[in-house]
Amino acid sequence: MKLDALSLFWTRICMIAVLLGIVVLAMRWVYSVLAKSARMTQAVAHAREVHLRLQEFGIDNDGEFPSGGENSNAAFRQLFDRKFQGERQFFVHGSAWHNTLPSGRLMPDGVVGDPPNYDRALERGENHWAYVSQLNSDSKGNLPIVMDGFSDVPGVYSDNSEERGGVWEGVRAVVVRVDGSSKLAAYGDDLRVYEKVDGMEVDIFSKEYGTESANLLNPW
Repeated sequence: MKLDALSLFWTRICMIAVLLGIVVLAMRWVYSVLAKSARMTQAVAHAREVHLRLQEFGIDNDGEFPSGGENSNAAFRQLFDRKFQGERQFFVHGSAWHNTLPSGRLMPDGVVGDPPNYDRALERGENHWAYVSQLNSDSKGNLPIVMDGFSDVPGVYSDNSEERGGVWEGVRAVVVRVDGSSKLAAYGDDLRVYEKVDGMEVDIFSKEYGTESANLLNPW
């Protein structure tokens, strides 16, 4: 009888341990989901701040947004002036586009250089956002203008969080339009972003949608 009681005691202890393990795993999963959701919410807010600065730039430049260049860093650098000198809006935690930051640095250093060129703003690895150049305040409001940095192929994302374009693991992309509307857009199976136009799924970064692929600028 004593043996049976002892055996039952340890059986219950093992069951409790297993249940506690399941609870811990579930809590870790919930925390991971909530943390990712918070990061996405913050990323959308940052992208909208960049868009707001684009609008202000347009007001000061006859409706024109920054011209293109070799990359989106060069285009966004034109936004910097005495009123706007922050780099935090261009940082997204977990983005592989920040992997080229100098050793020991985990985020932009906030050093932007002197006017009028601000040549130390958005140096390599300090910007996450891609940009569509050659747009202005009169462009169609539905056209994308600020979005998550792509993979090494502009217009295409990745489902690997360790790779460029994979910050959201192939689930969604942050996209802000010319009219200021923002969306966490779902990817298609080919990791492109589609939208229905006249009943057909159209890649929003394609000429068919109104976006010139040559104007898609990745970060640097």
